[in-house]
Amino acid sequence: MAAQPKFEIVPEADGDEWFWRLVDSNGETIATSLGETFTRAENAERSALNVIETAPLAMIVRVERE
Repeated sequence: MAAQPKFEIVPEADGDEWFWRLVDSNGETIATSLGETFTRAENAERSALNVIETAPLAMIVRVERE
């Protein structure tokens, strides 16, 4: 069976907060929630699920430099 992308729920170095990272099938991290960390692993998981639900609806918008 081929590897598939996955969300990993990861504790920060100090162990007090959590974040998620989206890892491609080749092992490369392609996105993280490091801009926002969570006090509980369950909250990080809920955030990852929100990304899964929302991403198919998202548009790609090119933003020009100001």
